[in-house]
Amino acid sequence: MLKRFRPKTTGKAQVFLGRIAAVIIMIAAMLWSIQGGNFSGIFEAINKIAAAMAPPITNGFFIGGF
Repeated sequence: MLKRFRPKTTGKAQVFLGRIAAVIIMIAAMLWSIQGGNFSGIFEAINKIAAAMAPPITNGFFIGGF
């Protein structure tokens, strides 16, 4: 996908950016996992986290549309 936006990106740069993305996702997953005690069940956790993330994502779409 990176090649589509930056065709001159080398393979080394792609691997490096992939590693950075993996580390960021791993840290986010660890931070999310320690919140388990704050919820009575997994479905409540998923719903509350999705509800907290929906407004910023929606605003991003609206700003991008305008």
